[in-house]
Amino acid sequence: MKSNNQSNIHIPVAILIGEGKLITDGAAAHPEVSTRLPEGYLTQTGTVLTNLMTLSTGQKQQRGQAAVLRAFDALIVKRRT
Repeated sequence: MKSNNQSNIHIPVAILIGEGKLITDGAAAHPEVSTRLPEGYLTQTGTVLTNLMTLSTGQKQQRGQAAVLRAFDALIVKRRT
């Protein structure tokens, strides 16, 4: 059972990646910020964002390919009838 103080937050992946990249780039550009972060934090966060971007792109490509196949299948069915 979910407690009352928890909520489901839905953030589009593109926004999550974009904002995360802005934050990590800003922290990397300003040593006064990056020195407050744990050792290796920026590297690990950058790796996670890159992996997330790769997975997101792969899913979009699969959906696009599926849509093309559905459209092609619909054309074939129309030609048969």
